Amino acid sequence: MKNLREKINSFLKENNLKYFKSDDSQDVYRIILPYKYKNIKRINIFIDVYSEFNLLKIGFHADANIDLIDDLKTSLLDMNGKLISGSLSLEKGDNTVKYSIDWEVPEDGNIDYATYFEKLLLALNVYAELYSNNLILQTKGI
Repeated sequence: MKNLREKINSFLKENNLKYFKSDDSQDVYRIILPYKYKNIKRINIFIDVYSEFNLLKIGFHADANIDLIDDLKTSLLDMNGKLISGSLSLEKGDNTVKYSIDWEVPEDGNIDYATYFEKLLLALNVYAELYSNNLILQTKGI
């Protein structure tokens, strides 16, 4: 049986998705998927792979617009209350907005495109809302 890292790598290749991956020496195996979305130049979506928990975390990191930091904090609280899935946070000290969704993959199951696409769209829509309100500037290089 494949472990989660092997499953996600197979999934990405089978679906011809462009991606970059971290080296194996890091604690968390991270995959970066670059996307263009609506009028936004580029978004880096990450997938963190936690094989020991059969868990994927999908999301983004973005630079906060510090000129609107009070509006951002209020918006993050409001948006968190309305989110269907995932959570938003403002990282202390480095003015980074983080959004991530947990996706538990059954040990005996595969990664399916419909679920991946659902999680991806949630992340992209959250990003687009923050970006269109000038609350974030761009995704971080991760």
